[in-house]
This record gives sequence, structure tokens and C-alpha cells, in this order.
Amino acid sequence: SPARVAERDRLLGLIGTLMGDAAGEARIVLGDLNTTPWAPGFRAMLARGGLVDGAQGRGLHPTWNARLPMAVVPIDHILVGGPVSVTARAVGPFVQSDHLPVTARLRL
Repeated sequence: SPARVAERDRLLGLIGTLMGDAAGEARIVLGDLNTTPWAPGFRAMLARGGLVDGAQGRGLHPTWNARLPMAVVPIDHILVGGPVSVTARAVGPFVQSDHLPVTARLRL
């Protein structure tokens, strides 16, 4: 619903603000953000927080809905900022969840 999207985007904005306030420090945001990397609220969060999407440049990494493999979208994210970088990222196999697991190797 539009109200749920607005609330999600408000929370993404809050994350962006909090991460932006910690600019220069090591920052890691990860988890199910219930949004794709193409959503305006997601992109605004990255910009506001000075965050980098760990999937950037690594192709499409769909994670949900694992129970419907023909309709899977990337909504689980690993975002970093400051001196943290993602050196490897992968989506794991089906583990009896509607989300596929995401793993990453980080460098500080």
C-alpha cells in the first residue's frame, strides 16, 4: 500500500541520516530492507548515508521470494561506508526460508 511504502522510505531516510552523521567512520548496514536497489528511497538512503551497495558491479543478486524462483527480487542488502569495502558477495542456496542467504567478505 502507499502508506507502507511511505513508512519504509521514511525509515530508509532515517538510516541514511544516521549513517551520514557517522561519515568517515566504518559503517555497515545489512539485512532485509524490503526494497530493490532501483527504488528511489533506497537510492536516496545510499546518497544521504554515503553508503555503497555491496552488490554494485557484481550483477543481479535476487534474494526474495525464494519459494517462487521465477519471481525473485533483490531486497536483502549489504551496504558499507567509510573505510569498509566489500571484496566478495554471494547469494547462497535455498535454506527453507522465503529469503536466500547473502554472504560477503568485508575489508576494513
